[in-house]
Amino acid sequence: EILKQDPIFEFMSFYKFNNKNYNVQIGPKVINMSITAPYNGWEDFRIFLNDKVTKFSNLIEKRTIKQVSMRYVNFFDNINIFDNINIEIKDEFLCSDFSASKKRGYRTLINCNDMEMSLQIDNSVGIRQELDKKEKKGSIIDIDLKSDIKINDSSEIIQNAEELHNRIKETFFNILKEEYIKNLEPKFKE
Repeated sequence: EILKQDPIFEFMSFYKFNNKNYNVQIGPKVINMSITAPYNGWEDFRIFLNDKVTKFSNLIEKRTIKQVSMRYVNFFDNINIFDNINIEIKDEFLCSDFSASKKRGYRTLINCNDMEMSLQIDNSVGIRQELDKKEKKGSIIDIDLKSDIKINDSSEIIQNAEELHNRIKETFFNILKEEYIKNLEPKFKE
């Protein structure tokens, strides 16, 4: 009864499904999706998501989902990502002894249409991937996109997830300089 009455629990996830690379969390009014390294491509994740949505459609269809979110954290090993992005941030206005090699991190919230994006860019991150257990230093571009939308049918979740994925992908590639994208040699599946 407390869970129904306290608004702090409204968008809390109660069920979590994951494998090595993917997490899907479902709550009374929310579905959260996150993807970790190594990223095997959207189609692979969509199959995982579709499987979970199909298996647990009874949880979803008894409620009205009001929020769907997806997050990608992109790590760049041993790179100062600020040298490779289209966003210009003038640190020298904030600090007279600014040096481009220093630690930098920026976070902003962007509201666009019916979505809210949290964008974080940082050039001094240490991560430990489960594959090799070694700590790596580098930069991240962290894009967390939230859609406030009413979903009454589980089939709408895949469609909404596809839209979130496309927005995140578009944002990611718009942030990076074109010459850096060419150096990454991305391979897109049709």
